Amino acid sequence: MKRDPLSVWAILAIIVTMTTGIALSALPLGAGPDAMIWPNFLLCVSFFWLVHRPLGLPTIAVLFVGLMDDLIGGGVLGAGMLALLIGSLIVRAGSDSLVRSAFGPRWLAFAGFAAVVFVIEWGLTSLPRWSPLPVGVPFAQFLVTVLAYAPVSVLFRKVLRIGRT
Repeated sequence: MKRDPLSVWAILAIIVTMTTGIALSALPLGAGPDAMIWPNFLLCVSFFWLVHRPLGLPTIAVLFVGLMDDLIGGGVLGAGMLALLIGSLIVRAGSDSLVRSAFGPRWLAFAGFAAVVFVIEWGLTSLPRWSPLPVGVPFAQFLVTVLAYAPVSVLFRKVLRIGRT
């Protein structure tokens, strides 16, 4: 499939939405047992752009965004970056077929992408501790993130007028 070159507006939209995704994902919503599970909006935004405008997120940009998310989020430095990079390479391989597919298969593909990213990040975060971390909170965040992809994708498609609805 032929990819059109990116306009200045497309590049600006990618930068603004990726920055917003990082900021929203880092919002603290309580502390301790009262903390609310918050979706990882960065994954939603990254997947959307990797499918619809893969030229707008080259590998170096994915690494930079992952590093910024790790620095702001406060996790194990490099774990989220590597997980996002591996997930993005998988999505890039199938982006031509995903961009032409209906929303249902794309949503399932996002669930797979998010699962890969969450499992890799969980594993890399557990590795320095020499024991596996509990999976309850990451699994809950995975579910909330998968549910959040639908409204994010629909909003982007409507506002940015990208692809099929």
